[in-house]
Amino acid sequence: MNQNIQDIKTKDLKKLFLKYLFPSVAGCLSTGILVFIDTVFIGRGIGTLGLASLNISLPYFSIISFGMLLGIGGATAAAIDAGRGNFERKNSIFTTAVFLGVFFSISLSIIISIFLTEFAQLLGAQGETLPMVKDYVGVVSKFAAFYILPHTLNPFIRNDGNPNLSMVSLALCCFFNCLLDYIFIFIFKWGMSGAALATGIAQLISTLVLLLHFVGSKGSLKLKKNFWDLKILLRIFGIGLASFINEISMGIIIFVFNYFSFKFLGNEGVSSYSIMLNINLLIYLVCSGIAQGAQPIISVNYGARLYTRVNDVLKMALKLQLIFSLICYIILFVFRKGIILGFDSESIKVLDIASRAFPLFFLGTILWGINTQLSSFLQSIEHGRLSSVINFLRGFALILLNIFILSKLIGVNGVWLTPFLTEIFTLIFILLCFKMYLNNRFLKLY
Repeated sequence: MNQNIQDIKTKDLKKLFLKYLFPSVAGCLSTGILVFIDTVFIGRGIGTLGLASLNISLPYFSIISFGMLLGIGGATAAAIDAGRGNFERKNSIFTTAVFLGVFFSISLSIIISIFLTEFAQLLGAQGETLPMVKDYVGVVSKFAAFYILPHTLNPFIRNDGNPNLSMVSLALCCFFNCLLDYIFIFIFKWGMSGAALATGIAQLISTLVLLLHFVGSKGSLKLKKNFWDLKILLRIFGIGLASFINEISMGIIIFVFNYFSFKFLGNEGVSSYSIMLNINLLIYLVCSGIAQGAQPIISVNYGARLYTRVNDVLKMALKLQLIFSLICYIILFVFRKGIILGFDSESIKVLDIASRAFPLFFLGTILWGINTQLSSFLQSIEHGRLSSVINFLRGFALILLNIFILSKLIGVNGVWLTPFLTEIFTLIFILLCFKMYLNNRFLKLY
């Protein structure tokens, strides 16, 4: 660990950024790509109603992102301390995060098992979608620990000098999810339950791969017996809360977009939004992965007061975010019909709705990467409260305000334009925050 920290403070920044970039993107994609795979298989094997049911179920995954709060909050705190030369507290932080992850996942599985019908209805399931949502969430919730623990472990393992393990775990996870989705949906005809079981088993395999980091002496992370410290707990929550707010808000926003999609366009509207949401989720997760790839470099060098290196990494990450976002928008604009047919080749109405919505809905992705990077940067230098405020505005308050106003003014097109307007307002607010609170020390892009 000490050598790894020294490397972060002294080695070439481009090489360091690349070292952490791809594993971080892989770690962030872990849950999103599984949902994406489920969406493709459900769309092709079950149909429009299956897509709508899956989309209604997606806010559940925002709840299990509690693991991201623990992982990002804990790993960032440990990295800043390491940059300052304090290596003693990292295992206490790590143990606290793992303990809370296990406790929360067990509690969540029990609660949803008891109140499955009520939970499905709370998500918005009704009529024909209710049994399908119950089938999917009922199975996925049994595997809660294997969704939460990878989110918790990945940032710690990455910062402990083993970033490539995330890519291995993701590759195996995707392979088994595709294989089992095909077997359970197309051969065994298990429907939504089969899709959920395939995803859960794949996530279990991913978790087991990550645990290999703790076999032998590959890393310095160890579980401690006497670990409980309220100050550590509050610090983890203070830093990681911004990520959790972002994920929880996403679940609420999915619910709201489902409501407006159904209101204007019926089940086909919800299915169309499901396609756009899953693509948007993958883009967001890649943007988050880029931001997390920069996080250990930023945190360690910030702790060591090497501010020039911090700013240089921030500039590299922002440029990459913008290039990636622009490429995504161009691809989605030019090839949208082929992409839509890849999800649902049967419904002409879904193709028509989604084709009209794509150019408007995905305008927001152009600014998404920049805003994600700047918010993550504030977390990485332990400005967790400010980052939490930004994520609350961006992921909840602004987007709700915009969707209600725009849907009243211009109907369903206002719904699709909501993300773009929200990202514009968010960027303005973030730039004001940088100017007011960071004394122009960072974000020197010249």
